[in-house]
Amino acid sequence: EAKEGTETLTEKGAEILKYMQNEFKNNNNFTAKAIGEQIGQNSRSVSGSMRKLLSCGYVEKCGEKPIVYKLTEKGANLTI
Repeated sequence: EAKEGTETLTEKGAEILKYMQNEFKNNNNFTAKAIGEQIGQNSRSVSGSMRKLLSCGYVEKCGEKPIVYKLTEKGANLTI
């Protein structure tokens, strides 16, 4: 069950954020491909979820080719 404030997260979005939060201390640069490999999703599926996380302000996009995502303070501090 989603906690307060996470009602906009899909199950996949929550899984991605949780993975990013767990890796955050060591690394805050993520590609859709790398996330997908770790959570068992294809990069296209991860990219779709990332668009939602971007629009909610949980992640930000940095760089192109490949696109790199970073957790925002809001995403890093969200309790999932």
